[in-house]
Amino acid sequence: MDVSVDRKLLRVVGVHLGLLRSSRRGQLAAIRSHVEALDPLPTVILGDFNEWSDRTGLEPLVGFEVHSPGRSFHAARPVASLDRIAVDDNLKLEDAGVVESRDTRVASDHLPVWGKFRLE
Repeated sequence: MDVSVDRKLLRVVGVHLGLLRSSRRGQLAAIRSHVEALDPLPTVILGDFNEWSDRTGLEPLVGFEVHSPGRSFHAARPVASLDRIAVDDNLKLEDAGVVESRDTRVASDHLPVWGKFRLE
Protein backbone atom coordinates (compact mmCIF):
# COMPACT_ATOMS: atom_id res chain seq x y z
CA MET A 1 0.00 0.00 0.00
CA ASP A 2 1.31 3.45 -0.86
CA VAL A 3 0.55 6.09 1.76
CA SER A 4 1.11 9.84 1.89
CA VAL A 5 3.13 11.19 4.81
CA ASP A 6 3.71 14.95 4.88
CA ARG A 7 2.94 15.04 1.15
CA LYS A 8 5.55 12.39 0.40
CA LEU A 9 4.67 8.89 -0.73
CA LEU A 10 5.81 5.84 1.24
CA ARG A 11 5.31 2.20 0.29
CA VAL A 12 4.25 -0.05 3.19
CA VAL A 13 4.22 -3.82 2.72
CA GLY A 14 2.65 -5.89 5.50
CA VAL A 15 3.72 -9.54 5.60
CA HIS A 16 2.86 -12.80 7.30
CA LEU A 17 5.47 -15.20 5.97
CA GLY A 18 5.32 -18.99 5.96
CA LEU A 19 6.64 -21.44 8.51
CA LEU A 20 9.33 -23.02 6.31
CA ARG A 21 12.51 -21.04 5.61
CA SER A 22 12.46 -22.03 1.93
CA SER A 23 8.90 -20.69 1.66
CA ARG A 24 9.83 -17.46 3.43
CA ARG A 25 12.79 -16.91 1.10
CA GLY A 26 10.55 -17.45 -1.92
CA GLN A 27 7.89 -15.13 -0.53
CA LEU A 28 10.44 -12.39 0.19
CA ALA A 29 11.96 -12.78 -3.29
CA ALA A 30 8.49 -12.45 -4.86
CA ILE A 31 7.68 -9.40 -2.73
CA ARG A 32 11.01 -7.80 -3.61
CA SER A 33 10.50 -8.50 -7.32
CA HIS A 34 7.00 -7.01 -7.23
CA VAL A 35 8.13 -3.89 -5.34
CA GLU A 36 11.04 -3.34 -7.75
CA ALA A 37 8.66 -3.53 -10.73
CA LEU A 38 6.63 -0.59 -9.35
CA ASP A 39 7.54 3.08 -9.44
CA PRO A 40 10.36 3.56 -6.92
CA LEU A 41 9.28 4.81 -3.49
CA PRO A 42 10.78 4.65 -0.01
CA THR A 43 9.71 1.20 1.18
CA VAL A 44 9.15 -0.49 4.52
CA ILE A 45 8.33 -4.21 4.82
CA LEU A 46 7.06 -5.25 8.21
CA GLY A 47 5.13 -7.92 10.03
CA ASP A 48 5.46 -11.57 10.97
CA PHE A 49 8.64 -12.77 9.27
CA ASN A 50 8.46 -16.09 11.19
CA GLU A 51 12.28 -16.22 11.03
CA TRP A 52 14.01 -17.48 14.16
CA SER A 53 17.54 -16.73 12.98
CA ASP A 54 19.21 -13.31 12.93
CA ARG A 55 21.78 -14.51 10.38
CA THR A 56 19.99 -16.55 7.73
CA GLY A 57 16.67 -16.64 5.92
CA LEU A 58 16.37 -12.97 4.97
CA GLU A 59 18.79 -12.99 2.03
CA PRO A 60 16.21 -11.66 -0.49
CA LEU A 61 16.22 -8.41 1.51
CA VAL A 62 19.83 -7.51 0.72
CA GLY A 63 19.92 -3.71 0.57
CA PHE A 64 17.23 -3.39 3.23
CA GLU A 65 18.11 -2.77 6.85
CA VAL A 66 16.23 -5.40 8.87
CA HIS A 67 15.34 -4.62 12.49
CA SER A 68 13.99 -6.80 15.27
CA PRO A 69 12.16 -4.43 17.64
CA GLY A 70 12.11 -7.05 20.39
CA ARG A 71 10.63 -10.33 21.50
CA SER A 72 7.13 -10.58 20.09
CA PHE A 73 6.36 -14.32 20.06
CA HIS A 74 4.64 -16.01 21.87
CA ALA A 75 2.47 -13.16 23.14
CA ALA A 76 1.77 -14.94 26.44
CA ARG A 77 5.50 -15.33 27.11
CA PRO A 78 7.65 -13.62 24.46
CA VAL A 79 10.85 -15.54 23.75
CA ALA A 80 11.52 -14.87 20.03
CA SER A 81 11.84 -11.83 17.76
CA LEU A 82 9.84 -13.16 14.82
CA ASP A 83 8.30 -9.83 13.86
CA ARG A 84 10.60 -7.53 11.91
CA ILE A 85 10.78 -4.18 10.20
CA ALA A 86 12.86 -3.84 7.01
CA VAL A 87 13.57 -0.42 5.50
CA ASP A 88 15.25 0.48 2.24
CA ASP A 89 18.01 3.08 2.06
CA ASN A 90 15.48 5.92 1.62
CA LEU A 91 14.27 5.46 5.20
CA LYS A 92 15.88 5.58 8.61
CA LEU A 93 14.29 3.71 11.48
CA GLU A 94 14.57 6.11 14.42
CA ASP A 95 12.82 4.03 17.05
CA ALA A 96 10.91 0.77 17.32
CA GLY A 97 9.41 -1.49 19.91
CA VAL A 98 6.92 -4.13 20.93
CA VAL A 99 3.52 -3.31 22.43
CA GLU A 100 3.02 -5.49 25.47
CA SER A 101 -0.24 -5.14 27.39
CA ARG A 102 -3.05 -7.31 28.66
CA ASP A 103 -5.01 -6.61 25.46
CA THR A 104 -2.14 -7.35 23.07
CA ARG A 105 -1.33 -10.62 24.87
CA VAL A 106 -4.82 -11.96 24.12
CA ALA A 107 -5.36 -10.41 20.67
CA SER A 108 -2.90 -12.69 18.85
CA ASP A 109 -0.11 -15.17 19.38
CA HIS A 110 2.28 -12.34 18.34
CA LEU A 111 2.66 -9.00 20.06
CA PRO A 112 2.41 -6.01 17.71
CA VAL A 113 5.56 -4.15 16.72
CA TRP A 114 5.83 -0.47 15.84
CA GLY A 115 8.37 1.76 14.17
CA LYS A 116 9.10 5.47 13.80
CA PHE A 117 10.74 6.41 10.50
CA ARG A 118 12.45 9.36 8.89
CA LEU A 119 12.62 9.87 5.15
CA GLU A 120 16.24 10.33 4.08
